[in-house]
Amino acid sequence: GKMKESHIESKQGQDQPKPEAASSDILANLEKSCLIERFTVDGGASVTVVGTAHVSSKSCDEVTEVIKLLKPQVVAVELCAAREAMLFPMERPDLSITEILTRVRRGDSNLFAILYSWFLCNISDRLGVEPGKEFRAAYEASQLLDPPADLVLADRPVSVTLARMWAALTAMDKLYICWSFVSETLWGLPGSAELAAMVEEMKQADVITEAIKEVSKNFPRLMGPLIHERDMFLAAALREQAAAMEAGERLVAVVGAGHLAGIRENWSKPVD
Repeated sequence: GKMKESHIESKQGQDQPKPEAASSDILANLEKSCLIERFTVDGGASVTVVGTAHVSSKSCDEVTEVIKLLKPQVVAVELCAAREAMLFPMERPDLSITEILTRVRRGDSNLFAILYSWFLCNISDRLGVEPGKEFRAAYEASQLLDPPADLVLADRPVSVTLARMWAALTAMDKLYICWSFVSETLWGLPGSAELAAMVEEMKQADVITEAIKEVSKNFPRLMGPLIHERDMFLAAALREQAAAMEAGERLVAVVGAGHLAGIRENWSKPVD
């Protein structure tokens, strides 16, 4: 399958069998166990959005199952070109305190971006799951279809999101939120078993979004660039992609469950 960053024309004459009737029962069961939203675009593809807990093994299995059952022509994931590497096995980045300080001194990226990565890595570590594994599961399942589905990277560039988040904070906010990430990571995160149980309970949102909401309770301005703006971006990207496809074709999108309500809310709205 070809990998494309933005919106692609689907290939003509790509004739895939309709999913069997039995698969709708399995899908109905999946809808009870994980979050699935369906959308339509006039004259375009049908859209099925699977909401996942970003660091849950169960979510990976559910993503694989939905793609196998629906046999979509296009699979979209909540990644941008800068995070495309997450689709392939990779070594965990070295984010020791020394490495964090080295990166800040070198000016590789701002302290917030580095501490945020460290925070997410630690949640994933405690759960024994790699971050973004559900996107890799989606990519691998898309390549096993015959013919393979095209892959679309549907998220706003992470550099834009982080820059807008950082710009939304005052100097005191910046100090405080960086300290929050450090203290949550070092002392505030629950143990592995408790964390795993919390992840599976969080079906209305995903653990990453919940963790961010928790840390940013004192910073309502953060939620705009991090969550709400990206909800709008994802809704518009999926809608455009579906409109570029033929009626009767299928698009499956995989996003953090924390974005589902926002995608639903923005589905019919024009986005700048």
